[in-house]
Amino acid sequence: MNWKKPGSAAPTSFFKNDEHRGELLGVEVLEVTKEDGKYGEKPVTYGNVTVFETGETFTRAKLMGSALARQLRSKVGEQVLGRLVKERASEGSPESWWLKDPTDQDIEIANGGAVASSDDDDDDIPPWEQ
Repeated sequence: MNWKKPGSAAPTSFFKNDEHRGELLGVEVLEVTKEDGKYGEKPVTYGNVTVFETGETFTRAKLMGSALARQLRSKVGEQVLGRLVKERASEGSPESWWLKDPTDQDIEIANGGAVASSDDDDDDIPPWEQ
């Protein structure tokens, strides 16, 4: 029998924001909490993540980023769709990780619809920059 300790969390999948920059993510938000880091407490989001471009899934993935945690803390228990970006919120501010709102095409992809045909004029431009 595989016994679990009552205080132990479920195993976490390793998710690197940099490896999925600009990709369409579906996130089932499980928890937003704070954890001790090198420079004090930092917010961390846990969620079940689907990367639509690759078909990868991450169970109880640890998503790093203060802006991302602020964005998702009110979405615990819900499913969120967006493109993972690292951008400045305003001039002079540091770049932060967050989910950009999905386009109509992104929603179609997430719902199992076809990806835009290859004869589109904007093929080289990602949907979040159109």
